[in-house]
Amino acid sequence: MIGFVAVPKLPSRKNTMTRLRDLKPTTKQLVREITEQLGIEMTTQYDWCFSNPDGAYLVNIWHDNMLEDDGDIYFVDNTSEWSEKNIDTATQVQLNRASAVSALIQKAYYKKGTAPRRYPRRCS
Repeated sequence: MIGFVAVPKLPSRKNTMTRLRDLKPTTKQLVREITEQLGIEMTTQYDWCFSNPDGAYLVNIWHDNMLEDDGDIYFVDNTSEWSEKNIDTATQVQLNRASAVSALIQKAYYKKGTAPRRYPRRCS
């Protein structure tokens, strides 16, 4: 299963990041710093996603893997596909992390009550 996730258009306001280029990191941030700012317990620094019971969610996404289309910023969650492709070579920890990413994305959207929008895959 491949999940699709989008960041909806934000209302027009000063200093609001609405373009993908505005989301590109300009300074190095440690995952530990981000989880602390969000109030999320970090059980291990090597996980690919984090959450807390109050609904704060953090998923590690490479900026180069994000896409923009008509003002919507999104990425294609292919962690399940990656797991299937690498099942013979990936460690069980990697497979568990990939599964956790897909599960957290689904949880975040369904808890919010908004099903993910479908976007076409980017051709390489």
